[in-house]
Amino acid sequence: MMEDASSELVVPDGEGESFSAFNVHLDGTAVMVLRGQLDMRGAELLRDAMDGLVRTGPPAVILDLSDLSFLDSAGLAALIRAHREISRQDRRLILRWPEAQPLGVLELSGALDFLHIEVERDI
Repeated sequence: MMEDASSELVVPDGEGESFSAFNVHLDGTAVMVLRGQLDMRGAELLRDAMDGLVRTGPPAVILDLSDLSFLDSAGLAALIRAHREISRQDRRLILRWPEAQPLGVLELSGALDFLHIEVERDI
């Protein structure tokens, strides 16, 4: 795969794990890799990072959750907001490979009923 462009945004956490969003365009597809804890502080960063992809992104935006260790209600709200805004433009937000804790939050909240989630990795 050819890497078109990339950038990384980080929210440091003095007491534990931080949150980062690494944005990369691969062969014309926008992939944002989320790492760490997507809580209230991380949710604000995610909203800011997603704004550009929402305005001028490709038909599908992939959020790679394989390195996301924690998701709370603020993070969930940021994911749902991004889904809603991208869907309004007849585009698709795909949440890829969530770990157990974030997947549990998505399941308990009922978000699995309307978010596009890829759980299995193709090998």
